[in-house]
Amino acid sequence: MRKQILAAAFWLVGIAFANAATDLAKRAYDASPTFDWSGTYIGAHIGYGWGHSNFFDDQYNGRPPFFPPVSWKAASDGVIAGIQAGYNWQRGNTVFGVEGEIGLLGLTGAKLQPGTDPF
Repeated sequence: MRKQILAAAFWLVGIAFANAATDLAKRAYDASPTFDWSGTYIGAHIGYGWGHSNFFDDQYNGRPPFFPPVSWKAASDGVIAGIQAGYNWQRGNTVFGVEGEIGLLGLTGAKLQPGTDPF
């Protein structure tokens, strides 16, 4: 029984090495790029932004003349949009390019600090 198991193991190892040898005859993988990133592109983006801020001012608290600390909140929201365009050159695995972009940040919202600020 032991001889049969040993013979089967050698037989399986021999088959594995034979299959590995046939793989060596295959052509090597060609890593040339199938896609070229060279060329002109143009795009646009649009979105919406919002935010809330909390402020606290105690800069003059404790100094003569004594001003109480002041806190307030401000909110903003609006459209965010823009366009971009560029050109790329691909050489081998490296891509070179130039790009220009124009954007609009149309967030609105303002609030003055309540109270009196000495400066």
